[in-house]
Amino acid sequence: MPFDITTAAQALLANTAVVGIAAWIGKGWVERRLQMLKAAHAEQLEGVKGEQARALESVKSDLSNMGRSFQASVDKKMMVFKTHFEIEFQAYRDIWTLCDQSHDYAAQALALFDRKPIDDEAAEEERTASVRRYDDCRLALEAGRRHRPFVDKAIADNVIKLLRIAVEVTESYKDVYRISIIERAHQDFDRSYHIDEARGKLRDMRTLSDTIADQISARIARMYVADFGTE
Repeated sequence: MPFDITTAAQALLANTAVVGIAAWIGKGWVERRLQMLKAAHAEQLEGVKGEQARALESVKSDLSNMGRSFQASVDKKMMVFKTHFEIEFQAYRDIWTLCDQSHDYAAQALALFDRKPIDDEAAEEERTASVRRYDDCRLALEAGRRHRPFVDKAIADNVIKLLRIAVEVTESYKDVYRISIIERAHQDFDRSYHIDEARGKLRDMRTLSDTIADQISARIARMYVADFGTE
């Protein structure tokens, strides 16, 4: 069959047209496919962004709740500490006053052991005063014991010990005065033993007083530097 250039050219043009159409169709399909993929990816990206935003808000909320919880815990500890500090601090003021007063009464008793009243009226007044000093020291001891749960144990023990000694000294003076002066039963009543005993007890009271003062100062200093974050 002879070669026909015209026929060949027409066939080539037809094939070229087919290829062009196919290429155009393919390009359109690829572009649509790309648009679909881009849309799917954009949707996935938005979904991820949404999840991240929700996760971030959740973390912020958790942190906020944790912050409020921590602040509430600190506020509670501060309130408890402040209340306890005020109670304990006032207790120390009270017991120091009790100790100071009782120490003075005991010292007065020692100074009065050798004194003699100028008349019966003065004797009765001093007898009443000796009973009052003893009663005040006894009441101070009871008050000191009531403070025991609210103060440091070592301080409370020394306070009770000092107040008990004050009671012993004032009681001894009260009894000696009653026997030797008011009842007039023993004109030559020897008070030297009671005086020496009172002197020894007063030395013990002075030592205890210094110890208690140091203990209270140290305790208050520790309270001022308390760690509120410690469980």
